[in-house]
Amino acid sequence: MLGFKIEICPDFSIKLGLLPKEYRPKQTDWKNLEQDMNSPVITPIPDWKLKNRWLDKCAAIAVYNNKIVSYSSIIPSYNEHKRQLLCSYLDIKNNQIPTIDIYESASGWTDPKWRLQGINKKLRNKLYEKIDGINKMGMSACYGQGASPVLFKCHWTLISWNEYRFIRSLLGWIESEKYFWLNSKKINSIDREPYCGIHLKDQKYEQHDWNRYYHIWTQNLETTQQVNTQFSKLMNGDIRAWRNALKRLP
Repeated sequence: MLGFKIEICPDFSIKLGLLPKEYRPKQTDWKNLEQDMNSPVITPIPDWKLKNRWLDKCAAIAVYNNKIVSYSSIIPSYNEHKRQLLCSYLDIKNNQIPTIDIYESASGWTDPKWRLQGINKKLRNKLYEKIDGINKMGMSACYGQGASPVLFKCHWTLISWNEYRFIRSLLGWIESEKYFWLNSKKINSIDREPYCGIHLKDQKYEQHDWNRYYHIWTQNLETTQQVNTQFSKLMNGDIRAWRNALKRLP
């Protein structure tokens, strides 16, 4: 598990040290975290799911005085289990479907008292290191700005909604004037536009109207292009059949 303790340095700066391997937050700690994370801009996550993501090594926490003050997580969007299910839905063999593991960068939160000190960015970096390699990759769908500032600092690439439709559909898509958020099965009325521009750099990043759009980020643009092409060839370009199969995933 990825657990860190906040340490105050003599100059009042902070650093993250590793928590003891045997450290386990109490159930009340997870319940408190669920309540602390309750926000209009964060999809509600029950305490048991916050805990299980951490136990499954898909979340990182920072602790101070035995209180969880920062949390960051990822969700498997496409892994061995989901590949097997998709093969059965599509009636294809396992060796026909791409074998990469794709994770969605998910909820992140930091106690207001500890914000603007780079804590959550450090947690995300630790998680992203786990999924940055051969046959592994991260993506993220942001409702408005969301985690975009952190992803930008982590050198992820903002991609156009109109490109890479097959791999992007692992996160969600617009259907019947609503946004279908796949992993959480959440359906939102469309009150933002899909961002269809190019990656933003420096000054343009600062000037961008983040709250106006849905944004899609990728950890590795080249791999995104390759895997999207593989999915498209697998489905003979039939995006509707691909999305119907994705909807059946638990």
